[in-house]
Amino acid sequence: MGNLIIKGKGGAGNKLIIQDQAGGAVLTTGDSGATLSAQTISLSAQYIAATGGTITTLGDFKVHTFLASGTFTVTNAGNTLGSQNVEVLVVGGGGSGGADVGGGGGAGGLIEGVISQPVTATAYTITVGAGGAARTDGSSGNAGSPSYFAQGAGVQLECKAAGGGYGCDENATGGNGGSGGGSGPEAISPLGWSLGNIGAPGTRIYGNEGGRRGYPSGGGGGAGSPGGTGPDSSASTPQTEFRGDGHFSGGRGRQNNIDGNNYYWAAGGGGADWRTGGRGGEGGIGGGGGGSAYYTNCADSGIGGAGGTGGINNGGAGPGNDDSPAGSGGANTGSGGGGSGNYWGPCGHNSGAGGSGIVIVKYKFQ
Repeated sequence: MGNLIIKGKGGAGNKLIIQDQAGGAVLTTGDSGATLSAQTISLSAQYIAATGGTITTLGDFKVHTFLASGTFTVTNAGNTLGSQNVEVLVVGGGGSGGADVGGGGGAGGLIEGVISQPVTATAYTITVGAGGAARTDGSSGNAGSPSYFAQGAGVQLECKAAGGGYGCDENATGGNGGSGGGSGPEAISPLGWSLGNIGAPGTRIYGNEGGRRGYPSGGGGGAGSPGGTGPDSSASTPQTEFRGDGHFSGGRGRQNNIDGNNYYWAAGGGGADWRTGGRGGEGGIGGGGGGSAYYTNCADSGIGGAGGTGGINNGGAGPGNDDSPAGSGGANTGSGGGGSGNYWGPCGHNSGAGGSGIVIVKYKFQ
């Protein structure tokens, strides 16, 4: 857009006053009693300028990618003729899978969109949440940590993507979180819910519940769909519906093109299969970790769940035994880790860790 020209009307006593958004006068011409003639004010377009994170250029836009916590510092807040608002993608850290026929870890919450409130020339705190640590003791997993844009800046700007809920052990319910963790076959309550995400005006929030109890355990919820649920049965036939959004697979992530790569983000981890010769649940599309398959002597017998693809990093594949760790969520995808098999004797039975989160900020710079 070109320059905006404002001409005041000539004549005694006329004033031209320009105010800021708070209503304060920032420019006054033609004081009382003065004659205003041939006064011209030229306002040129100003654009946001900022530092912080890894900066790339996408056409007329700058993209700041934060793989770890840092500061987004606005050095020029721009104006209405140029740019004043930022688009964000905020993904919390994923939850880890559960051990002992464990459910898949839930994805971190996902917040996306253009924030309605203009930024100001100040430093904004960026927090990138860690993924939940893997479990080795036959218990439920660990929740992921939240990610923030503009932490502490107030409700008009701050965005909080909650950490993913933990995957359960055999007797527990998946944890609540950005997306809920998958529940175990003997859980009393049915599932882990999506809770704790907070978006600034103009943004949208995404998260889903974890898979319900069943044999095998449920998959973790993803930003794009709930976690898959195992059949409520103890039949000895190995599970065969394990792909995509099928039984006990992790929920899909959500696709977002803020950085031009059109990645999927925030997928759920796959649940563990408890039967000899079974298959672990697949990690959700976007980087979910694959679940383990159980076998009584720690050796390979089943088929581990594949790790989820399509994200900035792939999720790890689950093993076909209890001795090797289940697949972890992809780094900086915010995806959940896979559940591990039966807690038995000398087997390693380690669950998959959750993937760390990410914060991406985009604005027009020219």
